[in-house]
Amino acid sequence: MPDSCEALATDAEVSAQTGLPWRIADQDPDADGIPGPLAQSVAAGATEKLECLWFPDPVTEGYIAMRVLRIDAEARDALMDSLADSTEYNAVVVDGEPGFSWTKNGPEYVFGVVYVFIDDLWLVIDALGPAEGYLPLAELAVSRIRV
Repeated sequence: MPDSCEALATDAEVSAQTGLPWRIADQDPDADGIPGPLAQSVAAGATEKLECLWFPDPVTEGYIAMRVLRIDAEARDALMDSLADSTEYNAVVVDGEPGFSWTKNGPEYVFGVVYVFIDDLWLVIDALGPAEGYLPLAELAVSRIRV
């Protein structure tokens, strides 16, 4: 588990991955960024959390939230089974680790989520924009989580 947001991804790395300047916020991401009651329940039961939020510079309505949550095996397995059975989530492999992505096209915004499971750690990335655009950032985060 990384010990800080900077250890997970620096402002420069987030900016390089997205092509826009970003800076770490001095607040935690909103819990609403994790869609679905099962996922929210698993997140609430995490025994350890690192929650990070980046805003574009200058600040607009965009954001990137990354969380690393330590969850128990039973909760992880139930969540992964539920996501695999869903028609809304796409299975992905991020740097060899199992995961899922989901994109919601809303009336005003496109919202994306990437989940990656690394043993007992669950990486959650939610942001404005299609989930596929955040897979490179997920790869970077997974490499940091494994250290």
